[in-house]
Amino acid sequence: MEIVLPSGLEIGRINPGDLCFVDVLYVHERYYVKLVWWLMTRSNFSRETVDGWSRLRPDEDLFGLGVAHRLIWSGRLAEEVLERTAIASGLRRRGDYEVLALLRRAEPALLTPLQVAQQLITSQSGMTGKLDRLERQGLVQRSPDPEDRRAIRLGITDAGRSLIDQAFTTCLSVYQSMLDGFTPTEGKDLDALLDKLLTRLDELSAMQQPWNQELNHK
Repeated sequence: MEIVLPSGLEIGRINPGDLCFVDVLYVHERYYVKLVWWLMTRSNFSRETVDGWSRLRPDEDLFGLGVAHRLIWSGRLAEEVLERTAIASGLRRRGDYEVLALLRRAEPALLTPLQVAQQLITSQSGMTGKLDRLERQGLVQRSPDPEDRRAIRLGITDAGRSLIDQAFTTCLSVYQSMLDGFTPTEGKDLDALLDKLLTRLDELSAMQQPWNQELNHK
């Protein structure tokens, strides 16, 4: 996104990997910057966050803060990159990719809309609109459940199968590029550690008050 003053003077360019805090006015399809606070990469912002709290709370153990901050930004950046990749692959959103990929992996089984919503951790109402759109595009099809006339099953069409196979190939190159700079051993270690962390986050997510350690240990 270019930063342009009302006078037309270009003052810089924001790269996708940059974090910029701005106060903007939207005028005739152009973003005019009123005030730029600062511009930095996410990795620098994470370090600045930890350093800032270290100055304020020098006696606190802030190791977990640094890890959590980098984890959050890594997830957001990965989603951002994969969103653009899905769109470049001919899909409207990354969410459409997830639906088609799930139906493709489930073949030859046909899933219910509830199963799709549950596995993708989204609401049924939101999933209904997405499925309606994908069906209109000829990428998925609904069919009656042979065991329950009140229910329907979802399948992927030939067009949907072809599209998701091509999109997966494109995304696979992005997945692999995320580990550029890692040795094979580092990649495997990272995978194992992230799996361990994800297991712990599943546990925290299931807790009523994950911030209340005394309650959690009762």
